[in-house]
Amino acid sequence: MSAPIDPQALLAQLTLEEKIQLTAGADLWRTVAIERLKIPYIKLTDGPIGARGGGDFHDSTPSTLFPSPSCLGSTWDTKLAYEMGKQIALDGIEKQCHVILGPTINGQRDPRAGRFFESYSEDPTLMGFLASHWVQGVQSCGVGATMKHFVANEAEYDRRNNSSDVSIEALREVYLEPFRIIMADMQRKASAHDDPFKFQPACVMTAYNRVNGVSSSENDAMITDILRKEWGFDGLVMSDWFAMHANAFNATDLEMPGPTIFRTIEKTIDTIKKGDEEGKKMAKDLDRCVLKVLELVKKVHKLGYQKSVADEVEKSVPIEQVGPAIRKIGAEGAVLLKNDNDILPIIPKKDLKILCVGAPWIEAVQSGGGSANLTPQKVMQPLSTFKDALKNEKGGQDVTVNHHNGIGIHNFVKPLEQSIKLDFLTGRQPGKGEVVASTTGQKATLSTMLPKPKEVPWNDYWVRGSLDLEPVKKDCQLRFGLLGLGTITAYLTIDGDKSKQSIWNFDGETDLFESIVNPLRNWQENVITVKAGQKIQIEAHFVPRLVGKEHGDAKYGGFQIGMEEVDDEDALIAEAVQQAKEADLTVIMTAVGKDWESEGFDRPTIFLPRRQDDLVNQVTKACPGKTVILNLTGSVVEMPWRNDATGIVQCWYGGQEGAVSLSDILLGRGDAPASGRLAHVWPARIEDHPSGVDEAYFPGTHLPNDKEGPHTEYVEGRLVGYKYYNKNKNANQPAFHFGEGLGGYTTFATEGPVVKGSTKINKSSLPLSLTVKSTNKGKRSGKEVAQIYLRPHVPLSDAKDEPIQRLAGFAILRPAPGQSEEAEIQLYQETFSHWDEKSRSWQVKQGDYDLVLARSARYGEELGKATITIDQSWSWTGTGVN
Repeated sequence: MSAPIDPQALLAQLTLEEKIQLTAGADLWRTVAIERLKIPYIKLTDGPIGARGGGDFHDSTPSTLFPSPSCLGSTWDTKLAYEMGKQIALDGIEKQCHVILGPTINGQRDPRAGRFFESYSEDPTLMGFLASHWVQGVQSCGVGATMKHFVANEAEYDRRNNSSDVSIEALREVYLEPFRIIMADMQRKASAHDDPFKFQPACVMTAYNRVNGVSSSENDAMITDILRKEWGFDGLVMSDWFAMHANAFNATDLEMPGPTIFRTIEKTIDTIKKGDEEGKKMAKDLDRCVLKVLELVKKVHKLGYQKSVADEVEKSVPIEQVGPAIRKIGAEGAVLLKNDNDILPIIPKKDLKILCVGAPWIEAVQSGGGSANLTPQKVMQPLSTFKDALKNEKGGQDVTVNHHNGIGIHNFVKPLEQSIKLDFLTGRQPGKGEVVASTTGQKATLSTMLPKPKEVPWNDYWVRGSLDLEPVKKDCQLRFGLLGLGTITAYLTIDGDKSKQSIWNFDGETDLFESIVNPLRNWQENVITVKAGQKIQIEAHFVPRLVGKEHGDAKYGGFQIGMEEVDDEDALIAEAVQQAKEADLTVIMTAVGKDWESEGFDRPTIFLPRRQDDLVNQVTKACPGKTVILNLTGSVVEMPWRNDATGIVQCWYGGQEGAVSLSDILLGRGDAPASGRLAHVWPARIEDHPSGVDEAYFPGTHLPNDKEGPHTEYVEGRLVGYKYYNKNKNANQPAFHFGEGLGGYTTFATEGPVVKGSTKINKSSLPLSLTVKSTNKGKRSGKEVAQIYLRPHVPLSDAKDEPIQRLAGFAILRPAPGQSEEAEIQLYQETFSHWDEKSRSWQVKQGDYDLVLARSARYGEELGKATITIDQSWSWTGTGVN
């Protein structure tokens, strides 16, 4: 443990140049150290599903990979959220990190959003309380947590310029609300013991997008007025990576990553030394930024510091330490959507024939992509894990399990496994220049992030990659894929005959950061026909994108070549159907995965990738009553086959223990497998969703009077998700509603709510306490999710987007078979509040309110209600905590 620094004293000793340096990162993951004053650097790490550490986005130190936050959201379990945050923090400590860049708490507004899987819910109450416990779990270890992305960051399309155009009321009640809930929940739990983070999240990260035309990183209204002044946030505000559009000293304390783009020493000193109003304000803002950086350094001092990057040693926590928590979240977050004839759990018996269909049975799909991506500690194959699990079940050794791979699910073709010779030549004109270095790339790849040979001149080189493929074994078509940060010309030659040469030009990715985070954002394919025995020679001429001088030493730039045989998908589907007919039970595993669901881009549709829907449709129709679908996605898919399937389980991304969780779900192992409830609506079609009817609503369109970027109109206002469908009862209702799920393999009789004390409420009588009671009527253990919805007798406002009901509170109950259990739910003044922009305050309106216990947000799912009366109106501001 290092001694704490004195931020105020150090602020007075810093030179102006040193102050400026401290307000921007030193590199991708670290702040600047000032050796003269012995100010150490601190290290940051992604993120929401695991602590990757300070390495390569795609080749990092092995880390614990947790289930997707959308899976955690479906557990509705704050204790599991706390445990997830805690374990990620402990793994971060092993990587000598001080701050975790999570949780992601942006609203699940549209299921096509690339980072939908990174967040918890469409509902701000559920999301806020889960995220609060996640933050508390992280910071219980002395590691700082980062609420992100502030705010209204719900699309990836042109994300650094896209403007989220949203009403003030919707901003307050939907998008800012989970951030406020975190602040309020942590303040309410403040105690006498010392907390270095002052019972707040350590950090807030700004969003890429603009909000109503103003960049999030420079947004005084959001950061200064609301976050700092109104809510009293005392921590550090950092930019998302390359998110700033200006120096942003007015709002953002730390520009990330480094080296700086907007906070250059020369320009900043010139402005400050002018001594005019702009200079005086910048000097004052600069001191605030520096002080927040120094305070964060002090807050994490118990973790210790490293003198240099070379001194860092990254490790991982023991797998056995984190395995149970990952497995439990994966199993309990899974949502049993359909279970006709109790087809699940599987009861092993003699001569039972099970057919497992789908590529994900063999190639594990554990996560989405982007900055949440990391190298997991382990990758487990679901098929072999399931077979092993069956052997340990009574009668399981007499069960026959076969597998059919179904059809391909990937976007980019599989990378070639063989190495490629790489020659680095001078100049930027392929075909010219001198070879200055040669090396070998693995899997037909020149890595973008790995440093290039020292002989290679910065921004003045091109690369010739060449390899010979093994002779083709049969007549077929081959699909080739190219991706890269730069331009590529590929020459595909058959048997050395240039008359049979295919020349292929590809203009690859233009954005360095997007290429690093998500190389699959921009790629291209080409198909050629070959005959048995033919050999293919590949030569690729690659010209890297020009990069800034701050990245010159790394010489960023790279490409990858992939190849696969083109399948006869009709024949493969027909084979799967025939084998399914011969089986007693067919379990089809469908997936999306990081190729399609990732930071950096949005999905164009909510269909399953490629022809998976065709596969499921044909198998389920041919085999009525004996098909189960396990869907591995981070968000919604359309499920046009849902009426024909016998069982459906939404399994999300299960992380590194996902294969074990899937076996728990299928065999009914553990405390409460498949007991999740949806944390967002599941539209039957994207066209039924309020944001799905026009590109202007998602992902955004360009307006003629704004050349800076597109605009996304949040047309539904406050009616996000279930609130839209509740209000518009004539609209096509979702396939599955918010809060819906069969709850696993037992049944519950749940009753309440019962108000403790008087049903006449005023400000001084809050919080309001409710109790609910649940009895497990089945023979298996399980988990009930008690959901309480608030329904005002009179609408709280005359606005068209005034919800008619909203989630007020929730509780988890786990009664043993034949037993009952009670839970208490506390409701605070914000439960009964709506935002009034005229008075710029929250209003609690006098009147009668129903508190409805329901199985989901779908009308007709009510189990009981209590009516309370608020006998006088009042208003409040801030976080809601007195």
